[in-house]
Amino acid sequence: MLSETIIAIIRAERGRHNFDTYVDDPPSIAQGGRGVVVAGCSICKVRLSTVSQFVDHLTKAVVLAVHEAAREPEETAEAALCNWISRGVVN
Repeated sequence: MLSETIIAIIRAERGRHNFDTYVDDPPSIAQGGRGVVVAGCSICKVRLSTVSQFVDHLTKAVVLAVHEAAREPEETAEAALCNWISRGVVN
């Protein structure tokens, strides 16, 4: 797999995640429910308290993305990236 493709996959996966707040178990109290606002990755709905936990979460996601893209050994780098994008992983 070409290094440019690996870098593209890493950048795309890194761009998907963000350290933000989200409503856990919606609806929120403001909407009449019992949900609470928590800190973490709002895309994966993973609770994270610190930036170092977010970095660990992001590292695991990026490694998984590269691993899945490189699964097919006979697949070309360009085909791997196209397949990765077509599966809806890259936003």
